[in-house]
Amino acid sequence: MSSTTAKIPQVVEDIRDALAPHFGDNLLSILLYGSSQTQKTFWDLDILIILKEKKDSFSDLSFLQTVVTTFAAHDLDLQLFYSREIDSADSFSLDAHGAFFSKVLANASVVYGVNPFIQFPPAEELVTISLLNRIQRYIFQVRREYIGMGRQVRDKNPHYHQKHLRRVLLDLMLMVGPCDSVEQAEESFKKHFPNAFTDSQWELLSSDSDIVADYIELYEKMYDIALEVSHTLLPNTRRRPNRTSIQGTVCEYLLPDAYTDVLILVDGLPRVPELGAFMNLLSSWGYAVFYPRLRGTWESEGEFLDHDPAEDIRTLAHHLRKGLVLQGHAVHTDRVLVLGTSFGGLVALGASLSENVALSIALSPVYAMSAVSNIDTLGSFIKEGYGGAYRCTDDNWKNFIRDEILSLEKISQQDSFDPAKCAVIAGEVDPQVNSIKLSALCAARSIPFHTLPLGHLSFHKDTIAIRSLLHTLIRGHS
Repeated sequence: MSSTTAKIPQVVEDIRDALAPHFGDNLLSILLYGSSQTQKTFWDLDILIILKEKKDSFSDLSFLQTVVTTFAAHDLDLQLFYSREIDSADSFSLDAHGAFFSKVLANASVVYGVNPFIQFPPAEELVTISLLNRIQRYIFQVRREYIGMGRQVRDKNPHYHQKHLRRVLLDLMLMVGPCDSVEQAEESFKKHFPNAFTDSQWELLSSDSDIVADYIELYEKMYDIALEVSHTLLPNTRRRPNRTSIQGTVCEYLLPDAYTDVLILVDGLPRVPELGAFMNLLSSWGYAVFYPRLRGTWESEGEFLDHDPAEDIRTLAHHLRKGLVLQGHAVHTDRVLVLGTSFGGLVALGASLSENVALSIALSPVYAMSAVSNIDTLGSFIKEGYGGAYRCTDDNWKNFIRDEILSLEKISQQDSFDPAKCAVIAGEVDPQVNSIKLSALCAARSIPFHTLPLGHLSFHKDTIAIRSLLHTLIRGHS
């Protein structure tokens, strides 16, 4: 995700020229965000100032007070942060907007310095919660206004309710999936919820009215839909996954009260094995979830890459179909599904060779390790950064990055390969896996191919975006 190159108003450049010499080397960033960055007509200038160290906050605030006075002819909304206050995307919040706002700020215009929010992805579960909280803020404000408590904000926009309804609409559709504009949100809303509003209610958004009574029903309808969407995306309870070992392969697992399908997860390489939030989410959708550590990695026995790692998943699928007894209960399943991402996506496709796997879905799969940029340095990076978590000989690693152990070409040449048992989902702007090349490879092998307007897909940050497509693929596969 990169910051936008929208034109910066002259007054913002003047403010930058006032701030830079005063703060000197302690000034990390000046970012412009909000309506002045995205729209031709705006009511205020939203500017975020980030200082490296908190040396004298009273002095810093006093200077900004003089800046506001100097530029009093403009409606400024200045925010001051220090770098240590934005260390965690999951805890960061601006104006109580929560985790989602770090995504907004990742697209801010850089007026000075760098944009630290570009490499600042929050957990998708927290993004959903923060979007719901934003919608609740608007709803609770408008309820107060409707019952006669007045408008408790300083917004002077003569089309206040139209503006805020569009904000609610955008936040709602961002919960559903990627959305770049209010116009796109409106189009998406009509597709997902075609009977939510009447034609006359849609016409209100283009009327001259700013009377709360005209709009209260629209607010309430969108809030009801937002609650339904959030209940679908967020697990009702958060449980710690259980653990077991199957022929030396350690697995975490969650078993919901009722399920028919078992979903095996295979993450990227390298990766710290922490998928508790995602496992809970999948469990709340009605899947029994298993998350194995491949043999030779982390707690599992054996040596990594002395065999095809997809064999580990095929072995687990065999035991699941044969029947496992866990916590005194037998695991019964109609289908074993495999979901992998990046390197794990390639492993998932390899797992499809098993008769015990009904469907393998690969997110941004690496189709060949030799095609990965900087693959020659990955081995040393894993050794230095992950210690003994990945136990592999130099010879096996060399064979691996030469595609002698696992590749899409090798998988598709097997007699048991069935493209109807596979599906690939790619990010259109993936900097790591070329979606055009991947699309061509899938077409040549008749593998169903889908795209999302995202980068490299991950269990850790794209759960909302993949949810709808994931359900469609699984439910549509017989």
